[in-house]
Amino acid sequence: MKVIDRIREKLKLESSSGLKAKGINAAFWSIIGKGSGSFLRLISNIILTSILAPEIFGIMSTCFVFLTMVQLFSDVGLKPAIIQNKEGDSPEYLNTAWVIAIIRSFILFIIILIAIYPISIFYQNESLQLILFCLSFTILISGFENPAMPLLVKNLRADRQVRFELTTEFLGLATNVVLALLLRNIWALVLGSILTSSYKLIGSYVAISYYPKLTWNKVAAHSLIRFGKFILLNTMAGWAAMNLDSIFIGKLLDMEYAGIYNVGKNLGLFVELFFVQIFTQSYFPAVSSVSDDLLRVEKIYKRTIALAITISVTVLSLEMIYSEQIISLLYRKEYSVASIVFFWISFRGIFRMISIVQSSTLIALGRPGLETIAM
Repeated sequence: MKVIDRIREKLKLESSSGLKAKGINAAFWSIIGKGSGSFLRLISNIILTSILAPEIFGIMSTCFVFLTMVQLFSDVGLKPAIIQNKEGDSPEYLNTAWVIAIIRSFILFIIILIAIYPISIFYQNESLQLILFCLSFTILISGFENPAMPLLVKNLRADRQVRFELTTEFLGLATNVVLALLLRNIWALVLGSILTSSYKLIGSYVAISYYPKLTWNKVAAHSLIRFGKFILLNTMAGWAAMNLDSIFIGKLLDMEYAGIYNVGKNLGLFVELFFVQIFTQSYFPAVSSVSDDLLRVEKIYKRTIALAITISVTVLSLEMIYSEQIISLLYRKEYSVASIVFFWISFRGIFRMISIVQSSTLIALGRPGLETIAM
């Protein structure tokens, strides 16, 4: 962290307290954090694919697609609502959000238990039942995370957010690798996922000193749910666009090909997700804080989209050109076919980058309904 502090001092990020300086500071920390986090996940993926069989990753990716589907199809947008709303940092708002999150996690857990058997029949794979049952506990754990965590983004305190994310990412990576070396089977990743969720739960209360209570405020609940209904529709459309392919690859081919497919897909999404996370932690809260001043919003928007397109199109184009070489360099020979997926996911990323800025802007302005139409 000493090197990072020196860079910040050179850029004089601490000396200015204006929105622009705070936005730059948040973006700086987001780049450091998301870049490091993405690098850790890439290293983890490379190490784990060298230890475990492709079929294991196919099963895990299929399970997580369904877990994500259940979560997103009941997404009430608690985090963006806390960031966007002027009263989002009040105890009434945060406590109500926590209660909603806990109730939601138990409902999702029950839904997954009901869906386990039909999913195993769909894939004709009985082993999915026990795996999905164990992984469903990650949803229960996440429901109890500190509801005040979005305040780090809202207040442009990306430095704390970065420390939290990097610590949990590193612990998760180390846990998965150790378990993979010891067990050499799918239970290494299942146990690793549960432990990583536990690290995030504990870390959320270390990162920010707020301790929620089981209290309910009708006004806050109405505000959260009203904002969240559009977020729900957005996430449903986004999930379908991003995950239907993974569901049917495992069904039409087999879990081995699903594992190879998702290696190429996840690598192709690397740059896109990196920018999404940066926008979430810097651009979105910056626009939210000046949402009443459309001239300032326009200036921030123009600068951001120009920078995002310039950088992302360059990087994604290089990924497309050298897709085969990158896959052969990072993964074993049996993953060579993943270069085809890597190429096309990188290509769609060019168009996705434009829509990311648009969607962040509309939601930050408190107009999620327009984003729903766009989705």
